[in-house]
Amino acid sequence: MKKSFFIPFSVFLCAACLFLAGMAARLKTPVYVRVLIHKDIASFTMSSESPLTMENERGVKIGGADAREKIKVRFPNRNITVNGRLYKGKTLYFVSDGKINLNGVRLKGKIKVEKFPGGDGSGIYIVNILEIEDYLKGVLPNEVFPYWDEEALKAQAVASRSYALYHVINNKGAPYDLTGFSSQLYGGAETEDKRTSRAVDLTRGQVITYKNRVLCAYFATVCGGYTEAPQNVWINFKDDFPKAVRCGYCEKAPHYSWNYSISSDKLRDKFAEKNINLGEVIRIYPSRKSRYGSRVTEVGILHTGGETKLRIVGFRDVLGAENVKSGLFKVTRKGDRFYFSGRGHGHGVGLCQYGARELAARKWDYKSILSYYYPGAGIKKVY
Repeated sequence: MKKSFFIPFSVFLCAACLFLAGMAARLKTPVYVRVLIHKDIASFTMSSESPLTMENERGVKIGGADAREKIKVRFPNRNITVNGRLYKGKTLYFVSDGKINLNGVRLKGKIKVEKFPGGDGSGIYIVNILEIEDYLKGVLPNEVFPYWDEEALKAQAVASRSYALYHVINNKGAPYDLTGFSSQLYGGAETEDKRTSRAVDLTRGQVITYKNRVLCAYFATVCGGYTEAPQNVWINFKDDFPKAVRCGYCEKAPHYSWNYSISSDKLRDKFAEKNINLGEVIRIYPSRKSRYGSRVTEVGILHTGGETKLRIVGFRDVLGAENVKSGLFKVTRKGDRFYFSGRGHGHGVGLCQYGARELAARKWDYKSILSYYYPGAGIKKVY
């Protein structure tokens, strides 16, 4: 919900143990996560408060640095150089007993640098590997405000843990498990707060389960009065998910109501930036709506070159998700401008974060909050 210091990329996860086909089985600890913090950057500088060890893909020590000694890693022509020396392998690890400072940001765990060949999936990946509970302590203060009631923080901790582990299950063969570009915001050790860390500790190992599987526990900042089914947002979503619910608890939230306007020419320019060419725009209308609160799930654009339709995720991506804040909107035209008036902030699926805040203020405990927003789901301690 809130902004993290990692702008282009945020969060990715991975566990060090296996789930059997996504079943909510008991896990061995520690459970590790992999967090993609950068991709395809030209270089980075690293140091640690403790001695730093450099290891190859087999875990063999091949170098290191003293405490607080800086290491410069560059990627000329997709090669890896460390302090000017070429490293010929594909994968390189940096390990320390203390926190690692990478480009001025302190991180727990270790750093993995991995390169991939050209073509699809090519690039340089810089990944932070750490225990999942430490990872969550770097997520929560970027997703909710630490001054919220503790039960709301605990509800977020369980939802975030569930969301992470779900993607671990379904991305075992990938170089990382989950892209934070469109999901949870990770700020590293830099952003930890004792109040959100306490919420993580108090719910340690707890996840949301649905039909005996770990749930992909989506959450959104403000649902706008009704949550949404994930199938109406992401066309490829096929998993079982709890039904949407009416929410009357987020009216006090920022962006519960919002407005945005754009000229016809500027709108065409924004679409052209995404390689979508429009003629003179005549009308924008909801070509498909959800039965949950009349949320727009597909947008139609009638223009002199024909008619263009986009799923709501794509439409918000073109105009900017901070401009068209949700799919709960109406649009009118006055002269050369289109005026949007709407409610809510985000996709609306799953937990409404500001709704959870209000319920916690009304003395609901975190399990009751989660049961409300994920009806039919349970909470299970998996480690």
